[in-house]
Amino acid sequence: MDKDEFVEKINQENVIHVEFDEDEVDIVYDVTDPDTGEYDPLVVIDTANMANEHKINGKLISLNFFEDENLRCARICLKSDIMNDDLLL
Repeated sequence: MDKDEFVEKINQENVIHVEFDEDEVDIVYDVTDPDTGEYDPLVVIDTANMANEHKINGKLISLNFFEDENLRCARICLKSDIMNDDLLL
């Protein structure tokens, strides 16, 4: 799968950035609670569960949470070979 197909496949409402490197793919998610402006606990848990699934399958490099101005974000860094595995997306 090429980069455009990959982005289209993972495109969810809360995906705000995708960056490709030679060996990894960074996906940044908005995990902000629209009512409070803080981290949305349910979205954070869903993101952590998704990262755990990738860890189990040997694709996860890292998971980080950070703040960017008014957004609360999660960055999942995956091995680039994830793009060749339709079942894991």
